[in-house]
Amino acid sequence: MLELKGASLRYLTNDQGQRTAVVIDLETWNQIIEALEDIEDAEELRLVRDEDDEVAPWHQVAEEYQAEHEESAAGILEREQDG
Repeated sequence: MLELKGASLRYLTNDQGQRTAVVIDLETWNQIIEALEDIEDAEELRLVRDEDDEVAPWHQVAEEYQAEHEESAAGILEREQDG
């Protein structure tokens, strides 16, 4: 979890003394970015889990593709079997 209590924050102000920006130390910035990436990853995982898409093994997909695209797919299964 992101903890900003000990963070070094400085504020930039305009001529009227109103805060217009925040300056934070690099370590705090990196923690913020990491926390946002974790949130983004969790949301992506939730979306994937909520999908009802069918999952098929590669060899089945390759066989179906080759059957539908005989000329352009030549060699897909051979490369798969060799690899």
